[in-house]
Parts: sequence; structure tokens; C-alpha cells
Amino acid sequence: MRKLGLIGFGVSNEAVYQHFKSSYQINVHNRDKIAVPSDVSLVYGDGYLQCNEDIIFRSPSVKKRDILTHSPVFCESVYALNKLKCTKICVSGSDGKTTTCSLIYNVLKSKNAFLGGNIGNPIINALDGGYDFTVGELSSFQLLDEDVFCDVAILTNITENHLNYHKDMSEYVGAKENLLKNAKRIILNYDDMTLRNLGKKYKNVEYFSLRSKCDAYVKDGYLCLKGKNLFKVNEIKLKGDFNILNVLATILATYEYATFEEIYQGVCGFYGVSNRLEFVRELNGVSFYNSSIDSTPSRTIASLSAFDIRKCVVILGGSDKNLSYEILGEALKDARYLIVLGENREKIINALSPYTKKIIAVNTLSEGVKTGFNFCKKGDCLILSPASCSFDLYKNYVERGEDFKKAVISL
Repeated sequence: MRKLGLIGFGVSNEAVYQHFKSSYQINVHNRDKIAVPSDVSLVYGDGYLQCNEDIIFRSPSVKKRDILTHSPVFCESVYALNKLKCTKICVSGSDGKTTTCSLIYNVLKSKNAFLGGNIGNPIINALDGGYDFTVGELSSFQLLDEDVFCDVAILTNITENHLNYHKDMSEYVGAKENLLKNAKRIILNYDDMTLRNLGKKYKNVEYFSLRSKCDAYVKDGYLCLKGKNLFKVNEIKLKGDFNILNVLATILATYEYATFEEIYQGVCGFYGVSNRLEFVRELNGVSFYNSSIDSTPSRTIASLSAFDIRKCVVILGGSDKNLSYEILGEALKDARYLIVLGENREKIINALSPYTKKIIAVNTLSEGVKTGFNFCKKGDCLILSPASCSFDLYKNYVERGEDFKKAVISL
């Protein structure tokens, strides 16, 4: 029997195992000893990246170039996308991927659509589903050194991110660009100069913008497509200009496949995704929002732009991605208070101290919620927007968000 190697055994590769277990002998390679199914062999220790199987699937956290093998190496999401015969709409970018994918799926869900990828549902699960549409969220980890084939490729924006994984910004942008090279249609954010310049290399590009008239744009309070008013911006339930951009990208992605009514209902009936400006509760006139997904300074800036920062207490901090936090200074200098925790808290405090003295360090998220609430006045918002990953204290941003909501509910 042919052999298949899995580098890591997280959600993605566990789905690969389920898909191939009847036709391959499977080995799991992992740095540490972990639990694996009884029909799987485990290779662990220092030499775990030496692989002699016939086909290899890498965890997105492992770069293809680091695997010692002469066999083909795939990332599950990209492998599955390239095998699918349906219409494939793929989204990447530094911020807004999850919301944009969810919006697109909300428009197309009545048309036998599948939503997967970095959003949490492995795309390989779609291979035997007979779907007509697949909406896939792809990160730079999944796109690095991969060839992707899709019908519609969307890049929401490009900001400094994941420089603890990529060797530099050039490699990071190059990974994102891999989504465009074989796409039939390309949709880019015209307001992002990196993407505007990138688009000059391709002919099949459509743009969306808040500030310029292009393929999808905003004018006089209306969302417009190809020069035609569609519906008013204030009919959208989502907060913030960044979410208007996500809606414009969605309109461009779906107008060939959906009616106006389907687009309107899918967009205006969408209330957001968990952990992205998710309203938790109101207590004593204070509103609590969970935006645990905000893992970079740029994402925190975008999220907080939806609020009057003078009435915000913001909880920041977590694990570091080798990013600079100085850009938070101007955006947060007028905040009611900043509560900082996590392994990078001293780095954040040092970056923000020249802008404000209203900074309190805490040890846990629960302590941060209680402390932050004490600084709030009636009409204020307490917002978890960490500008950092979660891996110092939590398994992922979802677990961090759940802990925040638990602490808020217990007040």
C-alpha cells in the first residue's frame, strides 16, 4: 500500500487522514509525542521533518522548504481547492478574510455552497459533497510556495503581519499573490496601495473602494456596482468602514452568480462573525465587545475606528508576532484607558507610553475585564481588541474570546 505522511495532526491534517485512511498507510510526523489513531504510525523527535512517504501534507505552520523529502508536498486547503470542479471563490488578505468569506457564503448559501479553509472547516471535506460553490479562506501560511487555481480571487488588504513566520514583507506579499496568478477573476482593494500596484500586473482585475469610483464603491450614502446604486450603506448591520469594504468585495464576488435580492438579503441580513466586534452585553450603561480575532495592530485600529475612542476602554496584548506596536499610538492616545496583558505587554506599554499614561498592566483576561470595567463610565465601551495572537495563554483566538465573554457575563 502507498504511504502518506502528515506533518502535524491538527484540524486540517486530521481531515486529510479521514479522507485517505482507506487507501493509504499513514504516518504522522510531529516534533513532540502526541496521540494518534491506532491505524497511524507516529514519527517524532528531532528528525520528524525527514519524510519518505509517497505524498506529504504539511501543517500550514510548517514551510514546504523545511521538509526533507523528494515526494510532492501539499497544504490540505490548496490541494482540495485544486481538485474541486465547482465554482471556487477564494479570499485572503491581512484583515477581513473571515468576514468577507462569511458574507459571500451568506449570499450563496441557498445555491449548494460550502464554506471552509482557514475559517475552520477543512476544504477537503467538500471533495465528495457535490457542491456548486466553494468559498475558501486562505492564509499566507497556506499560500506560501503553493499554486492555487480558482474562479474568483480576492485580496482584502495588505498590512505588516506574520513576520515571525515569513522571512520578510516581500515573502509575505508574495504568498498572498500566489492566490492571483491562476485566478480567472481578481478582486482587489483599490484603497490599498500595495494591492493597487499589484493589480497592474494582471488584466482580469476588478477593484472596490470607499474613496474612488471603480467597479464597486460608495457614493452619496449608497453602495454602487458598475455605476448603479444598489442600496444604502446604513442598511448594513456591520459596524465600521472596514466592513463596508468587505461588503463591496462581496458584491463584486457574487454579482455574476446571485440576484440583487440574494445579495441584498445576504449582506443586509448579516450580523457579523463571532470574535469580530461581537456584542456581548450591556451592564450599567457600559457595552462590551469581543474582537478577539484582532491579532495585529492594523486590525485593532480598523476595529476601533467604528467607535468614539474617547469612550473606550481597550484590552490589548497576547503573544508576539514580531510586529511594531507604535502605529497604535495615534489611534489609541485618547482612549479612556488601556488594559494590557500577555507575554508582549511590556513591548506594548513601551510603544504606547509616549502617547498616553492611561495604561494598566494585568496578569489575566478576567482581571483585565474587572479592571477595565472599573474605569468605564455610562455610555462607554469595553472592548477586547488584543492586536496580538493568543498563543501565550490560549489555544486560539476563539478560546480567548470565550474566556472574555465568560468574564463579562460574570460581572
